[in-house]
Formats: sequence, structure tokens, C-alpha cells
Amino acid sequence: MTKTMQLTMLGAAALMTLGVGCGRGEKPAQSAQQRPTPAFEAAAPAEQGQPSPYYGQGQAGQYGQGQAGQWGQGQAGQGQGGQAGMGMMSEQEMCSSLVQHSNLRVEDIEGGVAIIASPKAGVDLSTLRGDAIHIAYTMSPPSGEQHAARPTSAAERCALFDLGQMAGRSGLIEQGNEIRILLLAQDASGVPNLRNQTRAFVRQWGQEGVQSGQQKRQD
Repeated sequence: MTKTMQLTMLGAAALMTLGVGCGRGEKPAQSAQQRPTPAFEAAAPAEQGQPSPYYGQGQAGQYGQGQAGQWGQGQAGQGQGGQAGMGMMSEQEMCSSLVQHSNLRVEDIEGGVAIIASPKAGVDLSTLRGDAIHIAYTMSPPSGEQHAARPTSAAERCALFDLGQMAGRSGLIEQGNEIRILLLAQDASGVPNLRNQTRAFVRQWGQEGVQSGQQKRQD
């Protein structure tokens, strides 16, 4: 069963799906295989008696796990309580953890780009999932929590968070043994630059390693 995990990271207020944002009437992003399935919907319903794999937001800033087909917060405290203390890591540390645990590649999608992370040998997908949720939580905290200011020091910043700010909408999808970070440009004119910057990030962090990526961000 294909499992879909969804997190809105820096979308417009009251964003419900990738296909609905800012009133532009843009088409929803397709998967890497360009299948016309609705954005951020699972290919199969949740199993009986099991929590839904959906992660998403209802109103702007909300975060949590709901029931299959629903948006917004699920059980009280879920999401927020489970991710306590996430703000203690710097952007660099979060990106370093992601790269240490995954192999990264890039694929173009309609209206933007996807960073595809697969676990390295000996790494469980749940570890990579935790890295991705950690990053998404920091980019878009739950309702009632203050959004932390980005670090001013280049040594603590990570270009992945720059991409999150550049994108008009973004999210996470878990598909098979991969985590896909989706980034959609604010408009068609911004797609080429978003794709180029995303590839630069993956080259810097994914191919050259954590230490190389950290050094380049300081230069």
C-alpha cells in the first residue's frame, strides 16, 4: 500500500491542498510518474483500526494527524506533543542529519521540483521520516507556537530552508521507500530558478557530503 505523508511547510494561509492556493487556480502537482492523482491524497485508504498516514494542516499554521481524507488536527496534542524540542537544532544540523541518513536526487514535477530522499544502507525509513518531519515542523510550527526567526549566521543556515521560502507551496509525501519534498514555484516564471537552486542544493549536500556542504555555506 502506498503511504502518503503530507506536511504543508510554508504555504499560503488556509492552504488545503497543493491544487488550491492564493486563488490562482493552478493545477495540482503530479507525482514524479506524472499520474493524474490529486495532490496530497493517498492512493489507498488507511487500514482498519490503524492511524491514517496523512499529515497535513487545516488552517494556516496547524499541524497534526487526522483521519483518512480529512485535513487539520486529529487527536489533541498529536504532532505538537510528539515533536517537542525540535527547535533546539540549527538548520545546518537538520540538513546534516537528513543527508547523513539519505541519498538525494531531484526530479522535475509540474510547477516545481521534488527532492527525493531514500534511506542509505543500514538506515531505516522511520529515521529518514523523522528527519523530514523535523524540518517541516521547524518551517511551519503548529498553531499557537511562534515561528522561530531564521539564523543570521551562515554557519547555522541551510539552503533547504531558502528553497522553502522561495517556493509558493511545499510539502512532504512518503511513497514506497522514499520521502519526497515537493516545492512548487509561486508562478510559472519562478519554476526554472527554483529547479536550478534545488539542484544546486542537492549537488552541494547530497553528492559532496555534509562537511563540504557546511563549508560552502560558511564561505
